[in-house]
Amino acid sequence: MKRLLVTGAGGLLGSHLVRLARGTFHVLGLHSPRSRTANVAKVDLGDLPLLEQTVREFAPHVVIHAGAMTTPVECEEKPDLATRVNVDATRRLAALVRELDARLLLLSTDLVFDGEKGMYCEEDAVGPLSHYARTKVEAERATLDLAPNSLIVRVTLMVGTSPNGGRSVNEVMQRALERGETIRLFTDEFRALIGVENLAEALLELAEEYETGILHLCGPERRSRHEWGMLIARHFGWDLSRIQPVTRAEMKLFPPRPPDVSLDISKARRILKTRIQTIEEVLRDLGR
Repeated sequence: MKRLLVTGAGGLLGSHLVRLARGTFHVLGLHSPRSRTANVAKVDLGDLPLLEQTVREFAPHVVIHAGAMTTPVECEEKPDLATRVNVDATRRLAALVRELDARLLLLSTDLVFDGEKGMYCEEDAVGPLSHYARTKVEAERATLDLAPNSLIVRVTLMVGTSPNGGRSVNEVMQRALERGETIRLFTDEFRALIGVENLAEALLELAEEYETGILHLCGPERRSRHEWGMLIARHFGWDLSRIQPVTRAEMKLFPPRPPDVSLDISKARRILKTRIQTIEEVLRDLGR
């Protein structure tokens, strides 16, 4: 049985990867020492010697690198830490997988684009607007340079369940409503959301294949943040009056945010046997 190492194993995507991979792979999940998730190795990605030691001891055939500092505001406030976690750790992993004759799947983001065009394909030029996005571009380049048999998978916002109940789009909305807040969502900012379990299934399929380069993997529908919010709220029966439409011009944006980072998934559809679900299908599976 092949050995699979998953970073970010206590997070939204990583937890699903570890759960779904069991039985197909011998799995080791890595997550932050601050994580309360059971059955994962506590390894801070910023601790490069410990990260290297753990990887060498496990000797994986495949690494899915889902761990990162992903909050753009936090990355702006702690740029050195963000660079160490997002870039330096990726560079170390890429060098290790090449040495171990393994494969690396790096999870990147739709935010590597400036958002002026939308429906970006894999060959389009990147244009990161935030420090978080810049670290992911650097991580992509390091991976491609150091581990030529690697695959960069650019993903987007996710719908589903997370270990702490507060990481997916629907969970963030639910917590805000439970606190009595009004949710303000942009009518002029566009994404293509995906179900987290559906994404994990697709990534595990890719982990058993030998696709290299860059792949865009998101949902099949482009909608505004407000449209997505209303769709989710209607499904769960939430008070729609608490979901207010706003424009980007009405809000102070820190760091800068691209207006349209929807991705073209034509390549993913050609490659994958896993069918990419609509968010309506994802929500139906989640129930109420």
